[in-house]
Order: sequence, then C-alpha cells, then structure tokens
Amino acid sequence: MPAGTGLLLKPCNSIHSCFMRFSFDAVFINSDLKVVYLIEKMRPFRISPVVRDAEMVLELPAGTISRTGTEIGDLLFIDKGDGADRTACIS
Repeated sequence: MPAGTGLLLKPCNSIHSCFMRFSFDAVFINSDLKVVYLIEKMRPFRISPVVRDAEMVLELPAGTISRTGTEIGDLLFIDKGDGADRTACIS
C-alpha cells in the first residue's frame, strides 16, 4: 500500500488479512469519527477482534499509526473531496 493512501471500510467492525501479502495498520472508528481501537502492522492471515463501538475501519500502510502518533480517542477528519480524490486526516 503506497504511503498517503488507505482504504475505508464502512460499515465495518472486524477485519481479516487472509490471502493478503503485506502487513498494514488498522484504525477502528466510531460514528463520530473517534478512534476506538488500533492494530499496528496486522500481518497476513490474521483476524481482528469484533470492536463493538466501531462503525468503520481505515486500513493504512504499516507504520502509519506509529509515525503519526495516532491514539485511541483521537478524532479523524474525512475530506470527501470532489468524488475523485478522498483524504482522511488524523488529528
């Protein structure tokens, strides 16, 4: 997954990495865009817990959580752009 990219899964409160060939970070987010759970460097062929408070999951390149200092309780801003380009910012 290239730096600066990610995949937003919605609705979603559990993920798996079966058949994937790389590790990634997963940010579990509630309906208020608040971070409720984090998985750093989720390796291939793993299953996450079901995170009851999560409404969506943002999958990011491995190391993004650490690099950005993202923590549970942080709020996200999602810029939907013009439909061609979407950006999620961790603040």
